[in-house]
Amino acid sequence: MYRGAENNEMHLGLCSRSNDVVEPMLKPQWFVNCESLAKQALQAATDGENPKLEFIPKQFLAEWKRLSHVFAFVSHQLIEKHNINLG
Repeated sequence: MYRGAENNEMHLGLCSRSNDVVEPMLKPQWFVNCESLAKQALQAATDGENPKLEFIPKQFLAEWKRLSHVFAFVSHQLIEKHNINLG
């Protein structure tokens, strides 16, 4: 759905001596597989009448189930507090 266009101001890093554009340095990507931990957490939240993990208010349990696949992998972006779209 098209909602409109906006100008996106971009800031380039410049060298203080030559005023050349400084390219951002790429960092290596790494991920930690937490799939078994995510499955255990989901099972703890949905374990019948006496769950080990309880959500207050209860409607947050549905959101937890919806996002459980996202929690299966932790990357350096999460640890370095980058914004990641979970929707």
